[in-house]
Amino acid sequence: MLFTGDLKHPNVDFPKIAKEKPTEFIICEAAHFPATDYAPVLAACPTKQVLVNHYAPWNIPNVMQLAETLAPLPVKFVNDGMQITL
Repeated sequence: MLFTGDLKHPNVDFPKIAKEKPTEFIICEAAHFPATDYAPVLAACPTKQVLVNHYAPWNIPNVMQLAETLAPLPVKFVNDGMQITL
């Protein structure tokens, strides 16, 4: 699992290890920039799914576009306190 936390921008401070080590999922926060900005970075990550957290209402269409762009890689909305079963 990788949790990005708040980033300045995926092109600036996305954890490099995410491209090197396979993960079950990556949790990305999407409150400070369009979620679609994650697309090029996440496409290079060997992960089984992407979970998007802390999305602002204005960013929901961008998360949906991110899901379309990364398909067939699953992209899901998640909230604080949710339990994820592997």
